Amino acid sequence: MAEYEQQVIAEGDTAGQPFILEMRSHLMKKEQRRLYELKSDQERVGEFSNVMEELSALQSRVKMAIFGALILLVPMLIMVLHATKLTALLTTVLCVLFVAVALSLGMYNAEGKDVLGATAAYAAVLVVFVGTSTTTSELSNGIIGAITSGVFGGCLLILLAWFYHWNMVADQLSRLKQTVISVVYRKG
Repeated sequence: MAEYEQQVIAEGDTAGQPFILEMRSHLMKKEQRRLYELKSDQERVGEFSNVMEELSALQSRVKMAIFGALILLVPMLIMVLHATKLTALLTTVLCVLFVAVALSLGMYNAEGKDVLGATAAYAAVLVVFVGTSTTTSELSNGIIGAITSGVFGGCLLILLAWFYHWNMVADQLSRLKQTVISVVYRKG
């Protein structure tokens, strides 16, 4: 196209100029159409990613709503349906430990103080239920305290054993990774 255009200009042929102008116009329209189609594809990809982000955010909100409802309603139902001081204390201890672990695992970007604050707020809510369950039981306060402390200590021991085991597995995986890397580099 460029050679023909230069030849027409050099010869001074005015009859070929409309053809050149028409071809330029046609090519420009094709390029504009391609750019529009490309932009449309990019917009569609952008719209799809926006929809996926919105669905992910909705899913996260629904999960948190269900989690929030369950961590409040389940202990409340247990304490109301079996209204003893021992039940109220054991339910509080176990639920607070569960929520603390769940929050520490689920709050990825949170600092320790954020998890502690959320756990303390949750514990304060459950303490209200403990305070309102004033039904007397056959057990003395000392026995109730001993049982509650034993359950709490047992849960802490289980958590510590789990963390210790997890660290051992992580160390073994790290050593395995280093071994694989050294073998790959020796063969390469």
